[in-house]
Amino acid sequence: YDYRGRQTRTRSGKLCQRWGTQNDPHNFTWTPDNYPGTGLVENYCRNPTNASTIWCMTSDASMRWEICYPVGVLQPACPEGYEITSQTMRDVLEYTSYILWGLGVLW
Repeated sequence: YDYRGRQTRTRSGKLCQRWGTQNDPHNFTWTPDNYPGTGLVENYCRNPTNASTIWCMTSDASMRWEICYPVGVLQPACPEGYEITSQTMRDVLEYTSYILWGLGVLW
């Protein structure tokens, strides 16, 4: 997952720690020097380990790392499963949401 956006917060809203900063509050090996070409700049969420999504080290001393939702990417969270059981209808709703989002950007 090669994300190069500017998301700086985790899914729970924690601010990401800068990749080049150590001991503030966490020390880690995922640095620009150790992982060149992976986009470890500023405090942007990235995926230097080829995980299933982007993540970052947090600036919260009580939580070392957390996954992030990419800015501009829809991430539906439905822990109870799908309310709409038809895959076709879910596809229609997904494409409609992209169209509406695109129209909103143009507006």
